[in-house]
Amino acid sequence: MEQPRLSLKARVEALFRAHPNEWISSFDLQRVGGAMASRTRISEVRRSGMTITNRCRRIDTPTGPQTVSEYKYEPPTPTQARLALGVLREDHPDGFDG
Repeated sequence: MEQPRLSLKARVEALFRAHPNEWISSFDLQRVGGAMASRTRISEVRRSGMTITNRCRRIDTPTGPQTVSEYKYEPPTPTQARLALGVLREDHPDGFDG
């Protein structure tokens, strides 16, 4: 049985989740998420709740300096995850509901 194809957003999200806290070049994201709309896919992934950080840096190449854009998925800390799930409360002395 043929497996359903993942959407471009799902493919970009899978790449980020497979490489947490690692910088991924915009070129790699374009290969996975489509060359024409990779930034749209990144925005969609951000809207789904993932924290994606961007940086730009200059590199020297044989044809001269170029700017490279890179993105990194920063998974939530355990405390952030518990807050998101409603298990941890900031307004409770020990942090837990109960």
